[in-house]
Amino acid sequence: MFFTNICIEMAKGQKKAFSLVKLRGRLPMSSFEELQVWQKAMDMAEAVYRVALTFPTQYRFSLCQQLERSSISVASNIAEGYGRRTTGEYIQFLGIARGSANEVITQLILAQRMKMTDTDLQPVIKQCIEIRQMLSAMMKSLGNK
Repeated sequence: MFFTNICIEMAKGQKKAFSLVKLRGRLPMSSFEELQVWQKAMDMAEAVYRVALTFPTQYRFSLCQQLERSSISVASNIAEGYGRRTTGEYIQFLGIARGSANEVITQLILAQRMKMTDTDLQPVIKQCIEIRQMLSAMMKSLGNK
């Protein structure tokens, strides 16, 4: 596994770093949907939405909505960052996604402590931790290039 800089020739003949992409003996990823971290973030958001349905109705317009918003924010910011022009912008959006993952973890821990559901929240918390670690590794790798 290695990383490479993809450069795009600008109209004036200048090169501008576009993004760092993971290569595994194939062509660079052509869309954010191919990113493993985005796919895992989507799976986590889906799991959060399913868990939120098990919360008591009195929490639907408070913790549930915040939990749902922060969970989808992870995948959304990965996608938005992927579409940005510079590596610095990409790293910034990955940082926002990592912050949102921390929000989801915090909110799930709170729900667990308050016994809002009989559903085991540990698998979803573990998903978030894995995503957070992947985002940190991506940010570190992109920042070193």
